[in-house]
Amino acid sequence: MEWKNLGYEIYKERKGEEEFKRKMEEADTIPPSSVFDRAKLYFTTEKFKLMFGTVALATNKRPTHPVGIGAQGIATIVADPQFPDCEFFTSGRSYTLCLRHATLKPYDDAGLNFLSASLRFADTDTESPLDIMMSTGRCSVFSNVQGIYDAIDAQSSGNLLEYCFKSPDM
Repeated sequence: MEWKNLGYEIYKERKGEEEFKRKMEEADTIPPSSVFDRAKLYFTTEKFKLMFGTVALATNKRPTHPVGIGAQGIATIVADPQFPDCEFFTSGRSYTLCLRHATLKPYDDAGLNFLSASLRFADTDTESPLDIMMSTGRCSVFSNVQGIYDAIDAQSSGNLLEYCFKSPDM
């Protein structure tokens, strides 16, 4: 028997068709931006650094994706890139590159969701001109920072059912 995702049907049954439509439209709407967005992003980033750094210092291990594998190499920007001009991605420029791939749950690399891939365009632990951190897999419930806060709150409060019905895509 083939696996089938019944999440939307269960959400509609529990929350109703109108709420389902409203939430799906809300998910597809780009929120308006304001002059404070850059500051908000900065403070949110710093808050995450502090939060995850504190957990790492207190437990002496990574807060998420604890088991991973790394690789190192050189990334060279192609001669004729098929994307707009950018100071960082200049044609022919090379960077030392570090890669880390990990899973959320230790030792379960067969899982298809909650995988991470991180690229660091440097070979140091401190300074880097660009770090890219990505979540991979077939799906991710974290489409924004608020989603991460909601998941942490649900995990610590034990109210996972309410969290799952926060949006049809949970």
